[in-house]
Amino acid sequence: MSGQKRITRELRDLTASPLTGITVALTDESDLFKWVVTMEGPAGSPYAGGVFTLNITLPPTYPFKAPTVTFATKIYHPNISNDNPPNSGTMCLGMLKDSEWKPSTKMSAVLEFARQLLKEPNPDDAVEAKIAEQYRDDRAAYEREAKEWEFLSKFLLRDSGSGSELAPNPLPTLAPPANALGAAYVPVVAEAEAETTPGPQNGGETAAAEPAIQLYGLGVSFGRSTGN
Repeated sequence: MSGQKRITRELRDLTASPLTGITVALTDESDLFKWVVTMEGPAGSPYAGGVFTLNITLPPTYPFKAPTVTFATKIYHPNISNDNPPNSGTMCLGMLKDSEWKPSTKMSAVLEFARQLLKEPNPDDAVEAKIAEQYRDDRAAYEREAKEWEFLSKFLLRDSGSGSELAPNPLPTLAPPANALGAAYVPVVAEAEAETTPGPQNGGETAAAEPAIQLYGLGVSFGRSTGN
């Protein structure tokens, strides 16, 4: 079976029988080798309640060579790189190593293993040594830090006008302009200078306006959780 036929069949299966907490789509309908995945943080983990965006690239020789899996969403995890692009978000999955990969492995298994790794990190195969050390020595501090990162992602995507949360987007835009790539993985919050507005309740006194928030390339959507 050719690589394209194999990929087409796997996509069809993932669409017909979706995995719990995982949505799969193509970044471009004309390219079967590039996928975008939205993954809900599993219950019982510090990532519960968040929805994370992953980019998957399947090589032309798939399934004889393993795909690459990267997180577009910033995440605090010992097995996911927080290095600068292009290495940012690289996920270390043992099953994807050249020595471990098997052509019979399906993408459904890769995705399920990736989600399970959020719940059960492997500090012995870490790409972030300091986070792995914290995970071993101070689990409470690790979970607190991971939750803070997840909360920041959630907070930044709230509608500042109404306070409502944005609904999950199963197919976010993943092709920013070239000059935006440097910020593609880093959320930037810019507070505008406080403006003054009349304060009729205090006899014309002035009050500071709410800070304006600008987002740059934060690859995360947040909304209703549909499963574990």
